[in-house]
Amino acid sequence: MATPTHRVSAATAQMRAVADSVADASVWSMGADECRSTLVELTRLKAQVAAIELRVAAHAEEVDANDPVAAWAHATRQTTKAARGQVKLARALDAH
Repeated sequence: MATPTHRVSAATAQMRAVADSVADASVWSMGADECRSTLVELTRLKAQVAAIELRVAAHAEEVDANDPVAAWAHATRQTTKAARGQVKLARALDAH
C-alpha cells in the first residue's frame, strides 16, 4: 500500500504490521484464561475488520468507475460473484 493518508488506510496498515509481528509467535506459554479471552478478542477484532472491509468495498464502487469490485476480487483471489455479494451485504447492512 502506498503511504496511507486516510485514517482507515493508516489504521489498516498498522493492524497488518502488528499482525505480521506476531504471525509466527509461539502461544505455548499462554495460560487457559488468557487463551480464552484472547480467542474472544480475536473474534471481536475479526468482526470489526469485516465491517470496515464491507464499508470500504461499498464505497469503492461509489468512487471508482473502473469496476473496483472485480479488481478487489482478483487481487484477493475470490470470485467476482463473492466480492459483489459482499458489497450487496454491505449496502443491505447500511440500509438496515
